[in-house]
Amino acid sequence: MALSDHEKKLLDQIEQTLRTEDPGLESSLRSARRRPPASTFAIAAIASLVIGFVVLFTGLRLKDSLGTVLGVLGYVMIVAAGESGVQALRGKSGPRRLRLKRPSRPSTS
Repeated sequence: MALSDHEKKLLDQIEQTLRTEDPGLESSLRSARRRPPASTFAIAAIASLVIGFVVLFTGLRLKDSLGTVLGVLGYVMIVAAGESGVQALRGKSGPRRLRLKRPSRPSTS
């Protein structure tokens, strides 16, 4: 639901008032949005990798269809953990925001 012009003006006024009254608020809110360090994601990837191997070898030990399902699940976990670990070491880890492009307006010439 889009805001009306009046609501947008009120919101701008509130933002301006908060900036003038408490200039440190904006910087503290920005610092709260920081992502955890890449080492956190690397440690999580290593833990997932170990769990994936445990699930894979457990599936290999079982001889029925549950063993096949566990083996496939373990393999998928290993691949996913490896990919997230590589991304963490490259510094591209953590949650990402989708950046949608705004549609360009057709020219009215």
